[in-house]
Amino acid sequence: MYDQDLLEMNISLDKIYLDPNNPRFTNLKSKIPDKRAHEEQVQKNTDVSIQKEGVEELVGSIIQNGFLPLDRIVIRELEIGSGRYVAVEGNRRVAALKTVEKRISGALIEESDLNEEGQELLLESIQSIKCLVYTGAQSNDIAWILQGIRHISGIRDWSPAQRAELVSREIDEGGLKSRQVGQKLGISTQAVNRLYNANRGLQQMLSDEDYSSRAKKEYFTLFEEAHRRPNIRNWLGWNEASKNYENIDNLQTFYELVGEDPENGSKRRIHDPRQIGALEQLVKNNRTDLIDSVLQYAMPIDEAKGRLDESSAKHDWKAEIQRATKALESLPATMLMSQPKDVSSSLQSLADVIASLLAAVSAPKQGDSASETS
Repeated sequence: MYDQDLLEMNISLDKIYLDPNNPRFTNLKSKIPDKRAHEEQVQKNTDVSIQKEGVEELVGSIIQNGFLPLDRIVIRELEIGSGRYVAVEGNRRVAALKTVEKRISGALIEESDLNEEGQELLLESIQSIKCLVYTGAQSNDIAWILQGIRHISGIRDWSPAQRAELVSREIDEGGLKSRQVGQKLGISTQAVNRLYNANRGLQQMLSDEDYSSRAKKEYFTLFEEAHRRPNIRNWLGWNEASKNYENIDNLQTFYELVGEDPENGSKRRIHDPRQIGALEQLVKNNRTDLIDSVLQYAMPIDEAKGRLDESSAKHDWKAEIQRATKALESLPATMLMSQPKDVSSSLQSLADVIASLLAAVSAPKQGDSASETS
């Protein structure tokens, strides 16, 4: 039982070091020994690596909310009696805390993000961190074991719909900007906007007089994927200023496609985000006939996309002939003259193909023959 090997202690932040052998680093060439883990260059290299794992989002969250030790940082002593510790679980948080410390000390945080008094209080609060110190004997593998417990069988992540609802509350009810929400929640501004915009579409369906009874929060990923695709966004009439879709006819068609059909055993035409890609192709090519076929259950959405592909392929003949013509025109005459027999044979074969194609397109259709004999 690992809980018996974990001792709660307050440790100075400057005595906690990033783990250069962190399990996140899958491209390590060799293991750094404990006696060198605290070295300045080793720590700099480790910080560069860990910064790629989303540390900046944590920095923003700490600046906005302070450091909330909802999950304790787990550390172990590098060498017995050294008073130096390495992060076993919580490397990103340690890196974020050290980054915040450097920025406050270097006057690199904007007053609009946190005023001077708030910065002083935050700096004071993170000088000493309440940690869990591992005192057991499995020092070599404990990082893998504890991180495995947490990330594989540990806390279950929120669904995208839950995250989107929280983001929307912060913006609509809390009056925060996307950047502020991102800092507060530890996610990028782009992620905030993506979640918010997709949720706006779902909320429109939930408030629609005719379709609210069919709307479900589990459809969020379909709205998210739809909003990600410009052709569907435009088809639905997205208005960036009002954050709403305004093409009501197409919007209701979308509701029909993604929602359950109460008159047909609660069937759904689109139930997988990957199928939104098929819809985009139908929309892009203005194939309302195929969309109607999907609505009428004449064919599933994937088959409609297949029909579109077949139809497109039939219209590629001109491009193929143009490519063949350019290829023939680019052949150097000197090369052709060096092998006259082979060239003559190949060109004759090509001529036969062209002749057969000409004969096919020149042949009268059955209707034409009938009219000539009447």
